[in-house]
Amino acid sequence: MTTSTAKRATTKKIARAKKDKMINVRVQSHTKDLFDKAADLLGVDTSSFIIATVSEKAQEVLKEHEQIVLSERDFASFLAALDNPPKPNEALRKAVKKHA
Repeated sequence: MTTSTAKRATTKKIARAKKDKMINVRVQSHTKDLFDKAADLLGVDTSSFIIATVSEKAQEVLKEHEQIVLSERDFASFLAALDNPPKPNEALRKAVKKHA
């Protein structure tokens, strides 16, 4: 499945989904024209195109901020630190007392 075909299928699925919230956005006319043209190329309405595109970008942003990717070396170091944690120092003991 090509990217365009996948995008069209996702966007059409979103178009059929029940919606219960509204978001109002003002844009310049050239931006609206851009959205309309892209939506037409996919064969979907502009609202569905915008929802699909923004949802996809939002998921990317969340993934970037919620997922940690480590190299094999860093992952091995992380596991080693879990297996052999350093002994608590004075600052850590104070923090535990303060927040326990």
